[in-house]
Amino acid sequence: GAAGVPVRARGPSHTRVRLGPGARPVEATVWLNHAVAPLPVPQSYFGLSTEYWALSQFEQQLPLLERVLAQLHAHGDGPLLVRIGGDSADYSFWEPRRRPLPDWVYALTPEWLARTRALVRETGARVILDLNLITASPALAAQWARAAVSNLPRRSIAGFEIGNEPDIYNALWWHEVTEASRLGGDVAADLPRALTPTLYAKDFERYARVL
Repeated sequence: GAAGVPVRARGPSHTRVRLGPGARPVEATVWLNHAVAPLPVPQSYFGLSTEYWALSQFEQQLPLLERVLAQLHAHGDGPLLVRIGGDSADYSFWEPRRRPLPDWVYALTPEWLARTRALVRETGARVILDLNLITASPALAAQWARAAVSNLPRRSIAGFEIGNEPDIYNALWWHEVTEASRLGGDVAADLPRALTPTLYAKDFERYARVL
């Protein structure tokens, strides 16, 4: 406490938020610790997240998207970061051969990459690509990563994310989704039984080595 300085958080009246009926203002005390060096906010701190299957909607409304993104930029900041994946990541497979796929699979095709390449070039954004941890394998994820690096603009990929929300993984749900559909083997049989912190760390290492 000796290194801290108390700050009373009571701003001028024009900055106060209108409260609901019966609500009473709350006074807060904020401590600033001068013993800890502050961290500067990096460039490209702000970003957006979208699904693999939603990106085509952005591409179809490119002028409108560029207008929105222009409003989000602050003077001196870096390229906008767009994270692509989320729920759709674990349904998505790189599929350049256009073979028949189970209904639950979302195919990442050369056409998808071409549309995304145009979107990245037009907006100047950088992307984080979410990799399929549940229904794919390190080798399949690496194939997708290799295709993305080869086809998207140089240095436009900021990184790869391994999996999506592993803490809420539900094996029963995924068995019902896949229904033992065959996609280069019995996908359902390869589903993780669980994703504990320890198992996720091991899976992360497997993916990281291949990448």
